[in-house]
Amino acid sequence: MQGYIDTHVHLWDLEVLDLPWLTGDPGLKAIANTRNFHDYTAAAADTGLVKGIYMEVDVAPSDRVKEAEFVFGLCGDPSSGLCGAVIGAPVLTGPIHQPPPPHTHTETHTETHT
Repeated sequence: MQGYIDTHVHLWDLEVLDLPWLTGDPGLKAIANTRNFHDYTAAAADTGLVKGIYMEVDVAPSDRVKEAEFVFGLCGDPSSGLCGAVIGAPVLTGPIHQPPPPHTHTETHTETHT
């Protein structure tokens, strides 16, 4: 069986990161515990999973830098199983009151030397 990399893995350590959406919702009690890559690989045994890419978990705004530092540390540890990360950004709700900047056109110039 050929191995694969899961490119969208949500993991969290509740002793390190604050996830109000998870810990504050009684309906999520069944998953409101630390989830690490070793747990995930054990659950995915015999599927060929070899590595994963961390996907942000909407931490509390005060923990965004902590999340980045924590996950970069995991990615730098070969035993963690993580080989990359998508770090979170604020989740917007409701209308966006400021329009995006206008598209700017950039011309490409290529010179040929003979």
